[in-house]
Amino acid sequence: MFCDLLFVFWCPPADWCNLVPWCLRGNSFTIASKFDILFDNYYRLSKFSFSFFLILHIIHPMLKSLLIRSGIAFTLLLLLFTTGCKTPEKPKKQVPVKRNEHVFKKETEPTDFYSVYSKKLGVKLNGTEDKKLISCMASWLGTPYKYSGETRQGTDCSGMVMAIYKEVYKKDLFRSSMDQMKNVTLIKKEELRTGDLVFFKIGGDKVSHVGIYIGESKFIHASIQKGVVINSLEEEYYRKCFFMGGRVAVY
Repeated sequence: MFCDLLFVFWCPPADWCNLVPWCLRGNSFTIASKFDILFDNYYRLSKFSFSFFLILHIIHPMLKSLLIRSGIAFTLLLLLFTTGCKTPEKPKKQVPVKRNEHVFKKETEPTDFYSVYSKKLGVKLNGTEDKKLISCMASWLGTPYKYSGETRQGTDCSGMVMAIYKEVYKKDLFRSSMDQMKNVTLIKKEELRTGDLVFFKIGGDKVSHVGIYIGESKFIHASIQKGVVINSLEEEYYRKCFFMGGRVAVY
């Protein structure tokens, strides 16, 4: 549109000079001759302008497309330059995640004497117990029951008590549970300490069973059915049969 308007403005008709009155034109240097020169120059200029704007009108869409493509190409080159020149970041070192080692490691066996035997006997020892007595009692666990026996190959209740006191304290006790009451000072259940004897009346009015107190109401004894085991005085059967506690004077 712009080029068309310029064409009309700059390109008058070819017979523009004919519009000048004849009387004003002539061979002499008159006003008419001046008009001839003026119109001739103007006509030449108009033809040049027409050619220029015609070419501009033709190549205008091409220039427009070229500029758009050039802009896109320039943008792509700019992006490529900025991304290509960026210093690459150093890869971050991966720190190995530490697992909870205590979850995967097996529980370490306790090395402290009282911790070891607390686990074996199922009783929390306080660290004041006689170590020799504790280890000796633990060594009898699992011994089968044998009437009138007194060794780790087979034993009854009084035979085990007699053997333990002989081994640990070099103390000779009577052979039967009834007679062993003569070797002790009778005490109440609440006064029991580790190493004291516990007496039971099972199926009668006489003492017929004996064991050695460990702690926390637990005692070791030789059961007819299970051999040497640990039970609690709080169990209903032994709570009913319990008679008295007894303390041996070992020193």
